[in-house]
Amino acid sequence: NRTELAGYPALETRGLWWHPEDILGGPMINYVFFDEYTSRIYMIDLAVFAPEFVSEKEPLIRQLEVIASTFTTQYVNRK
Repeated sequence: NRTELAGYPALETRGLWWHPEDILGGPMINYVFFDEYTSRIYMIDLAVFAPEFVSEKEPLIRQLEVIASTFTTQYVNRK
């Protein structure tokens, strides 16, 4: 999906990760955007590993989304 992060247009991927040999997994989100001022590609990965919260991982991934929303680059205010 297309979204915005740090004031830049970004691509967002959502899904579930899992471990093929153990009973492990959880939600994940990935953001990718390009900073034209520095010619850098940023990739921010969010993933929850919390085996003690088998069915209550949504609040945890939401907290990571809030943290990711605070990401900035030094050039974000030049636009």
